Amino acid sequence: MESNKAIQIRIIAQEDIMEIFPLTMLLNENEDPKVIRERVAELSMQDNYFCVGAYDEDQIIACCGVWKLIKVYAGHHLEVDNVVVSPEYRSQNVGEKMIDFIKDYMYQEGFNQIELNAYIVNESGIRFWERQGFVKKGYHMIHFSTKKGQ
Repeated sequence: MESNKAIQIRIIAQEDIMEIFPLTMLLNENEDPKVIRERVAELSMQDNYFCVGAYDEDQIIACCGVWKLIKVYAGHHLEVDNVVVSPEYRSQNVGEKMIDFIKDYMYQEGFNQIELNAYIVNESGIRFWERQGFVKKGYHMIHFSTKKGQ
């Protein structure tokens, strides 16, 4: 699907954050929608979090969460997460436009870098990030909480 108008990229207002819910479900198909909705609502209340959206006219077609963080090794930096483009808009440079918007924000606001996590099995996603100038720097490791005895 392509519109005659240019895709608009902007920061999503806190009160409009639930616009991203249908897109976030594309990334979390096996999760309870109620849980995802609650998480999106909670994210909107974080002082160091915002969302960037891509719009075709008034319809949201892509989104990306952005965390403003500080770490010893990186200083003040941004971390992107939950990047998703509506299937009918993929391969139309929408993701690239969102990342360019975030890079501009990084430079304007004085952040040092942008970080992200990508699943090892997401080879097409990793190729996308490499095309955007990102490099593999380390591992993201997780220890899942489990109840004792399970």
